[in-house]
Amino acid sequence: MDNDQNSRYFTIAEIRKLITLLEESNLHDLCIRRGEHKLKLAKAPSGAQTQAVTVPAHTPQSQPQTQTPQAQDATDAQKPEGVAVNSPMVGTFYRAPSPSTPSFVELGHEVEEGQVLCIVEAMKMMNQIKAPASGRITHIAVENGSPVEYGQDLFYIS
Repeated sequence: MDNDQNSRYFTIAEIRKLITLLEESNLHDLCIRRGEHKLKLAKAPSGAQTQAVTVPAHTPQSQPQTQTPQAQDATDAQKPEGVAVNSPMVGTFYRAPSPSTPSFVELGHEVEEGQVLCIVEAMKMMNQIKAPASGRITHIAVENGSPVEYGQDLFYIS
């Protein structure tokens, strides 16, 4: 790999190759760091349902027109207090492991560091997003089933 600035990012070809290697192995997950960027791939739990979700093409400022107060985007002026939990990838946000099971966490729940908060599905891989710190869920920033961007706020923990 060359040492220019782009070499710190993962290319789609590299990610596809890693997904293929993970699928063909008996590993459950794979985590690779390149500079400040981290790529984590995980196989869906056995018995988990795979859902087909249509994600609209990305356009700047494309957000759902109607959002519940619980899922409003936080502006700089009214950012919730606490530690933001951001999406480590582009994908689809799921609050529960399947449509028929309860959400991993709810507003006001106490969580422990490392506890699963949600799943972000990317390229048919279900990626568990875990709490970076212990505390209380003070804000849920995304609607279930919504597309999320890299770095987008998902939760706030205080």
